[in-house]
Amino acid sequence: MKCEKCNHELTEEAKFCLNCGAPVTKDETAAALASENSVVQTENGGNTNQATNEFVEKSVDLAKNYWEFLVGNIITPSKRSMNNTEKDFIFGYINVGLFALLIGLGTYFQLRAMLSFGGLFSIPVSFLETFPIMFIFTAALVMLGVGLIFVVLLFLMKVKVSFHDIVGRFGSLMTIPLALSILYFLFAIPGVHALSNFVLLVAFLGIQLAIVFTLLSHKEDATSSFDPIFALFSIFAIYTIFIGVTYELVLSSIISGISPF
Repeated sequence: MKCEKCNHELTEEAKFCLNCGAPVTKDETAAALASENSVVQTENGGNTNQATNEFVEKSVDLAKNYWEFLVGNIITPSKRSMNNTEKDFIFGYINVGLFALLIGLGTYFQLRAMLSFGGLFSIPVSFLETFPIMFIFTAALVMLGVGLIFVVLLFLMKVKVSFHDIVGRFGSLMTIPLALSILYFLFAIPGVHALSNFVLLVAFLGIQLAIVFTLLSHKEDATSSFDPIFALFSIFAIYTIFIGVTYELVLSSIISGISPF
Protein backbone atom coordinates (compact mmCIF):
# COMPACT_ATOMS: atom_id res chain seq x y z
CA MET A 1 0.00 0.00 0.00
CA LYS A 2 1.01 3.63 -0.40
CA CYS A 3 0.91 6.77 1.74
CA GLU A 4 -2.12 8.95 0.92
CA LYS A 5 -0.07 12.12 1.42
CA CYS A 6 3.22 11.49 -0.46
CA ASN A 7 2.46 8.20 -2.30
CA HIS A 8 5.44 6.49 -0.66
CA GLU A 9 5.35 2.66 -0.55
CA LEU A 10 4.37 1.37 2.92
CA THR A 11 4.52 -1.98 4.65
CA GLU A 12 1.33 -3.61 5.97
CA GLU A 13 2.49 -3.14 9.58
CA ALA A 14 3.41 0.58 9.13
CA LYS A 15 1.89 3.03 11.67
CA PHE A 16 3.27 6.15 9.94
CA CYS A 17 5.02 7.06 6.69
CA LEU A 18 8.81 6.91 6.90
CA ASN A 19 9.07 9.52 4.12
CA CYS A 20 6.74 12.30 5.27
CA GLY A 21 5.82 11.19 8.78
CA ALA A 22 2.07 11.14 8.12
CA PRO A 23 0.14 8.60 10.26
CA VAL A 24 -1.37 5.59 8.54
CA THR A 25 -5.08 5.14 9.34
CA LYS A 26 -6.86 1.78 9.82
CA ASP A 27 -9.23 2.59 6.96
CA GLU A 28 -6.29 3.10 4.64
CA THR A 29 -4.76 -0.24 5.63
CA ALA A 30 -8.06 -2.11 5.23
CA ALA A 31 -8.68 -0.57 1.80
CA ALA A 32 -5.21 -1.53 0.61
CA LEU A 33 -5.59 -5.11 1.78
CA ALA A 34 -9.03 -5.39 0.18
CA SER A 35 -7.60 -4.09 -3.09
CA GLU A 36 -4.76 -6.61 -3.03
CA ASN A 37 -7.16 -9.49 -2.25
CA SER A 38 -9.40 -8.43 -5.11
CA VAL A 39 -6.46 -8.52 -7.53
CA VAL A 40 -5.40 -11.98 -6.31
CA GLN A 41 -8.95 -13.34 -6.62
CA THR A 42 -9.27 -11.91 -10.12
CA GLU A 43 -6.00 -13.52 -11.18
CA ASN A 44 -6.97 -16.88 -9.64
CA GLY A 45 -10.38 -16.74 -11.27
CA GLY A 46 -8.80 -15.99 -14.62
CA ASN A 47 -6.36 -18.87 -14.24
CA THR A 48 -9.20 -21.24 -13.30
CA ASN A 49 -11.30 -20.21 -16.28
CA GLN A 50 -8.33 -20.56 -18.60
CA ALA A 51 -7.53 -24.04 -17.25
CA THR A 52 -11.19 -25.07 -17.64
CA ASN A 53 -11.31 -23.82 -21.23
CA GLU A 54 -8.09 -25.66 -22.08
CA PHE A 55 -9.45 -28.89 -20.55
CA VAL A 56 -12.67 -28.59 -22.56
CA GLU A 57 -10.77 -27.93 -25.78
CA LYS A 58 -8.47 -30.91 -25.22
CA SER A 59 -11.44 -33.15 -24.40
CA VAL A 60 -13.24 -32.09 -27.59
CA ASP A 61 -10.11 -32.69 -29.68
CA LEU A 62 -9.60 -36.10 -28.05
CA ALA A 63 -13.21 -37.10 -28.73
CA LYS A 64 -12.94 -35.94 -32.35
CA ASN A 65 -9.68 -37.83 -32.89
CA TYR A 66 -11.13 -40.94 -31.24
CA TRP A 67 -14.14 -40.83 -33.56
CA GLU A 68 -11.85 -40.58 -36.60
CA PHE A 69 -9.83 -43.48 -35.15
CA LEU A 70 -12.98 -45.62 -34.87
CA VAL A 71 -14.26 -44.78 -38.35
CA GLY A 72 -10.89 -45.45 -39.95
CA ASN A 73 -10.60 -48.82 -38.26
CA ILE A 74 -14.13 -49.83 -39.20
CA ILE A 75 -13.62 -48.99 -42.89
CA THR A 76 -10.06 -50.28 -43.39
CA PRO A 77 -8.88 -51.95 -40.16
CA SER A 78 -5.70 -53.59 -41.48
CA LYS A 79 -4.56 -50.44 -43.31
CA ARG A 80 -5.39 -48.07 -40.45
CA SER A 81 -3.69 -50.26 -37.83
CA MET A 82 -0.45 -50.18 -39.82
CA ASN A 83 -0.44 -46.36 -39.80
CA ASN A 84 -0.36 -45.70 -36.08
CA THR A 85 -0.25 -42.17 -34.69
CA GLU A 86 1.29 -41.15 -31.39
CA LYS A 87 -2.15 -41.01 -29.73
CA ASP A 88 -3.31 -44.44 -30.88
CA PHE A 89 -2.18 -46.11 -27.66
CA ILE A 90 -4.65 -43.90 -25.74
CA PHE A 91 -7.47 -44.99 -28.04
CA GLY A 92 -6.27 -48.58 -27.69
CA TYR A 93 -6.70 -48.43 -23.92
CA ILE A 94 -10.13 -46.84 -24.40
CA ASN A 95 -11.16 -49.67 -26.74
CA VAL A 96 -10.02 -52.30 -24.23
CA GLY A 97 -11.89 -50.58 -21.39
CA LEU A 98 -15.11 -50.17 -23.39
CA PHE A 99 -14.95 -53.77 -24.63
CA ALA A 100 -14.60 -55.10 -21.07
CA LEU A 101 -17.36 -52.76 -19.87
CA LEU A 102 -19.84 -53.91 -22.52
CA ILE A 103 -19.03 -57.61 -22.03
CA GLY A 104 -19.50 -57.23 -18.26
CA LEU A 105 -22.82 -55.39 -18.62
CA GLY A 106 -24.02 -57.74 -21.36
CA THR A 107 -23.30 -60.79 -19.20
CA TYR A 108 -25.32 -59.32 -16.34
CA PHE A 109 -28.33 -58.48 -18.52
CA GLN A 110 -28.17 -61.80 -20.33
CA LEU A 111 -28.21 -63.73 -17.06
CA ARG A 112 -31.06 -61.63 -15.75
CA ALA A 113 -33.08 -62.25 -18.91
CA MET A 114 -32.32 -65.98 -18.84
CA LEU A 115 -33.53 -66.28 -15.25
CA SER A 116 -36.75 -64.31 -15.71
CA PHE A 117 -38.59 -67.39 -17.07
CA GLY A 118 -40.94 -65.52 -19.35
CA GLY A 119 -42.04 -63.11 -16.66
CA LEU A 120 -43.75 -65.83 -14.58
CA PHE A 121 -41.11 -65.60 -11.89
CA SER A 122 -37.47 -64.59 -11.79
CA ILE A 123 -34.32 -65.43 -9.86
CA PRO A 124 -32.44 -62.33 -8.68
CA VAL A 125 -29.00 -61.75 -10.17
CA SER A 126 -26.50 -59.66 -8.19
CA PHE A 127 -24.97 -56.88 -10.27
CA LEU A 128 -22.03 -56.47 -7.89
CA GLU A 129 -21.14 -60.17 -8.06
CA THR A 130 -21.59 -60.50 -11.83
CA PHE A 131 -20.47 -57.34 -13.61
CA PRO A 132 -17.16 -56.62 -11.80
CA ILE A 133 -15.80 -60.16 -12.18
CA MET A 134 -16.64 -60.25 -15.91
CA PHE A 135 -15.23 -56.77 -16.44
CA ILE A 136 -11.95 -57.65 -14.72
CA PHE A 137 -11.73 -61.06 -16.40
CA THR A 138 -12.31 -59.63 -19.89
CA ALA A 139 -9.88 -56.73 -19.42
CA ALA A 140 -7.24 -59.08 -18.00
CA LEU A 141 -7.72 -61.53 -20.87
CA VAL A 142 -7.27 -58.81 -23.50
CA MET A 143 -4.31 -57.12 -21.79
CA LEU A 144 -2.69 -60.53 -21.28
CA GLY A 145 -2.71 -60.90 -25.06
CA VAL A 146 -1.09 -57.49 -25.48
CA GLY A 147 1.55 -58.30 -22.86
CA LEU A 148 2.37 -61.65 -24.44
CA ILE A 149 2.76 -60.05 -27.88
CA PHE A 150 5.13 -57.48 -26.41
CA VAL A 151 7.24 -60.09 -24.60
CA VAL A 152 7.46 -62.38 -27.65
CA LEU A 153 8.40 -59.54 -30.00
CA LEU A 154 10.93 -57.96 -27.66
CA PHE A 155 12.69 -61.02 -26.24
CA LEU A 156 12.13 -63.84 -28.71
CA MET A 157 11.86 -62.14 -32.10
CA LYS A 158 14.17 -59.26 -31.08
CA VAL A 159 11.93 -56.49 -32.41
CA LYS A 160 12.57 -52.96 -31.14
CA VAL A 161 9.06 -51.97 -30.14
CA SER A 162 7.43 -50.20 -27.20
CA PHE A 163 4.46 -51.44 -25.21
CA HIS A 164 2.47 -48.39 -26.31
CA ASP A 165 3.13 -49.28 -29.96
CA ILE A 166 1.62 -52.72 -29.36
CA VAL A 167 -1.37 -51.24 -27.53
CA GLY A 168 -1.93 -48.78 -30.40
CA ARG A 169 -1.85 -51.41 -33.15
CA PHE A 170 -3.75 -54.04 -31.21
CA GLY A 171 -6.25 -51.43 -30.03
CA SER A 172 -6.88 -50.40 -33.63
CA LEU A 173 -7.72 -53.98 -34.53
CA MET A 174 -10.02 -54.18 -31.51
CA THR A 175 -12.43 -51.68 -33.04
CA ILE A 176 -14.46 -54.37 -34.82
CA PRO A 177 -14.66 -56.61 -31.71
CA LEU A 178 -15.73 -53.47 -29.83
CA ALA A 179 -18.54 -52.90 -32.34
CA LEU A 180 -19.57 -56.53 -31.88
CA SER A 181 -19.57 -56.11 -28.11
CA ILE A 182 -22.06 -53.25 -28.55
CA LEU A 183 -24.31 -55.62 -30.51
CA TYR A 184 -23.87 -58.27 -27.82
CA PHE A 185 -24.94 -55.78 -25.16
CA LEU A 186 -28.00 -54.73 -27.17
CA PHE A 187 -29.07 -58.34 -27.82
CA ALA A 188 -28.43 -59.33 -24.18
CA ILE A 189 -30.80 -56.73 -22.69
CA PRO A 190 -34.02 -58.23 -24.18
CA GLY A 191 -32.63 -61.76 -23.83
CA VAL A 192 -32.06 -62.68 -27.48
CA HIS A 193 -29.78 -65.50 -26.39
CA ALA A 194 -28.98 -67.15 -29.71
CA LEU A 195 -27.85 -63.89 -31.34
CA SER A 196 -26.07 -62.56 -28.26
CA ASN A 197 -24.09 -65.78 -27.82
CA PHE A 198 -23.16 -65.85 -31.50
CA VAL A 199 -22.02 -62.22 -31.49
CA LEU A 200 -20.05 -62.80 -28.27
CA LEU A 201 -18.26 -65.76 -29.85
CA VAL A 202 -17.37 -63.76 -32.96
CA ALA A 203 -16.18 -60.82 -30.82
CA PHE A 204 -13.71 -63.01 -28.92
CA LEU A 205 -12.65 -64.61 -32.20
CA GLY A 206 -11.87 -61.07 -33.37
CA ILE A 207 -9.60 -60.62 -30.34
CA GLN A 208 -7.65 -63.76 -31.33
CA LEU A 209 -7.33 -62.48 -34.90
CA ALA A 210 -6.08 -59.14 -33.57
CA ILE A 211 -3.36 -61.00 -31.66
CA VAL A 212 -2.31 -62.91 -34.79
CA PHE A 213 -2.28 -59.84 -37.04
CA THR A 214 -0.45 -57.65 -34.50
CA LEU A 215 2.29 -60.22 -34.06
CA LEU A 216 2.71 -60.99 -37.76
CA SER A 217 2.72 -57.29 -38.69
CA HIS A 218 6.12 -57.00 -36.96
CA LYS A 219 7.58 -60.08 -38.61
CA GLU A 220 9.72 -58.08 -41.05
CA ASP A 221 11.28 -56.13 -38.17
CA ALA A 222 12.51 -59.26 -36.38
CA THR A 223 16.28 -59.65 -36.01
CA SER A 224 16.17 -63.24 -34.72
CA SER A 225 15.29 -66.51 -36.45
CA PHE A 226 12.49 -67.36 -33.99
CA ASP A 227 9.50 -68.45 -36.06
CA PRO A 228 6.30 -66.39 -35.51
CA ILE A 229 4.21 -69.58 -35.70
CA PHE A 230 5.92 -70.88 -32.55
CA ALA A 231 5.34 -67.48 -30.99
CA LEU A 232 1.61 -67.75 -31.69
CA PHE A 233 1.47 -71.27 -30.27
CA SER A 234 3.21 -69.99 -27.12
CA ILE A 235 0.76 -67.11 -26.73
CA PHE A 236 -2.34 -69.27 -27.16
CA ALA A 237 -0.93 -71.96 -24.86
CA ILE A 238 -0.56 -69.38 -22.08
CA TYR A 239 -4.04 -68.06 -22.95
CA THR A 240 -5.47 -71.55 -22.47
CA ILE A 241 -3.70 -71.96 -19.12
CA PHE A 242 -4.99 -68.56 -17.95
CA ILE A 243 -8.58 -69.41 -18.87
CA GLY A 244 -8.29 -72.83 -17.23
CA VAL A 245 -6.96 -71.32 -13.99
CA THR A 246 -9.52 -68.48 -13.79
CA TYR A 247 -12.55 -70.36 -15.16
CA GLU A 248 -13.69 -71.82 -11.84
CA LEU A 249 -13.13 -68.52 -10.03
CA VAL A 250 -15.22 -66.57 -12.55
CA LEU A 251 -17.95 -69.22 -12.71
CA SER A 252 -18.23 -69.58 -8.91
CA SER A 253 -18.42 -65.81 -8.53
CA ILE A 254 -21.21 -65.55 -11.10
CA ILE A 255 -23.11 -68.47 -9.53
CA SER A 256 -22.79 -66.91 -6.08
CA GLY A 257 -24.44 -63.80 -7.50
CA ILE A 258 -27.51 -65.82 -8.50
CA SER A 259 -29.85 -66.43 -5.58
CA PRO A 260 -33.17 -68.28 -5.84
CA PHE A 261 -34.37 -66.51 -2.68
